[in-house]
Amino acid sequence: MNPASDAALVAVQPQWTRVQPAARCVPLTGRWLLHAGPPYEPGQGPPAPVLASARLACRHEGWATTDAQAHSLIERGEIRLESAQQWRCVTPLAALISPSTTVAVVEDAAGAVTAMFAPLGTTGGPDLRFGNADPSILERLRRREEVESWILARALRQPIDLIALARQGLAGGDDLHNQTSGATRALRDTLALRIGAAATGAEQAFLAALDSTPLYFLTLWMAAARLMLSAAEGRAPGTRVTSMAGNGWTFGVQVAAAPGRWFTTEARAPEGPRLAQASAAAPALGAIGDSAVIDALGFGGQALALADGVRNALQPWLSDEPSAVATTLLGTPHPAFLDIGLRVGMDAQRIVERNLPPLVTLGMVAADGIDGLLGRGVYRPPVEVFGRAIASVSGELTSPST
Repeated sequence: MNPASDAALVAVQPQWTRVQPAARCVPLTGRWLLHAGPPYEPGQGPPAPVLASARLACRHEGWATTDAQAHSLIERGEIRLESAQQWRCVTPLAALISPSTTVAVVEDAAGAVTAMFAPLGTTGGPDLRFGNADPSILERLRRREEVESWILARALRQPIDLIALARQGLAGGDDLHNQTSGATRALRDTLALRIGAAATGAEQAFLAALDSTPLYFLTLWMAAARLMLSAAEGRAPGTRVTSMAGNGWTFGVQVAAAPGRWFTTEARAPEGPRLAQASAAAPALGAIGDSAVIDALGFGGQALALADGVRNALQPWLSDEPSAVATTLLGTPHPAFLDIGLRVGMDAQRIVERNLPPLVTLGMVAADGIDGLLGRGVYRPPVEVFGRAIASVSGELTSPST
């Protein structure tokens, strides 16, 4: 284990400490929305699914009352679009963070790194992340901000250990990216204990809704993953991958030697099985979402050997044995997962030397901004982008770890 980046990474103890509106943690003024992945290039508008979510976000904020009004605001440049990770936020798929979005605050119990933020998912149906402007999402967003945030604030009088929930998820067959059912159940049980037998009707309804929202844990784990990865920034070896994410047009990676600097490539669409109700002909958008930070840490695609259900569903689209990829690319065992042999700390140098891209398990979103979630799939960022990252920061790198 490298005594700098790896030791710092595995020492982080991510805890969910509180909820708060995004405006309290993002130092921006005026009308703004935070999107997943690298910033959009000058003159490059967001893809249709992000625009669909942006229209809903504008209506949710009260900046517009119709989709047409919201679209006009965006077209005229009256809404500021920023990369979420620039502001220590992460957001899934086409979801956008707006000022009133309730975010989870995830902090290191040891205080070694600065907090990360992620939007809470909505419960009971389609989510903003699906990118299809379903108007029913507006009521779920309102309920999150006005009801569920209050319930969670009471339950979070003591922090929740996210590593403990992740362990339970892995034991239940989660990869902690494409599937978080087990971890969500563990979270639901934890919240139920804290709320207690005297739960109000709203609290009972929220707990019941979590039972039908199996990906609720996802955004919490995204923030935890990015928090842990941030501990490697500026430390040797500079080749440690500290972020991966897509914005629908481009997919980017960051390495420890260059915190905050994106090295990008064209985002290809994930490939995998589609939902039964999804159109087989609808094109999928290129890789999108900050959730790839989970795979960069060592879960998701790198943990498929522990998630039989996900691995079997994706098997026709896997060209390499997931356990071999994980063993080759990941640097060190994590002390909290020693009993299952899980390793963390992806190394861009190893990716290039072995010519072996990592596995990323992503949701597939329809490119038209209408059909929404199509299914789940596998995305493999090209080795070339990791090579460019290494070459660009070569003067700041130490010898690669072994």
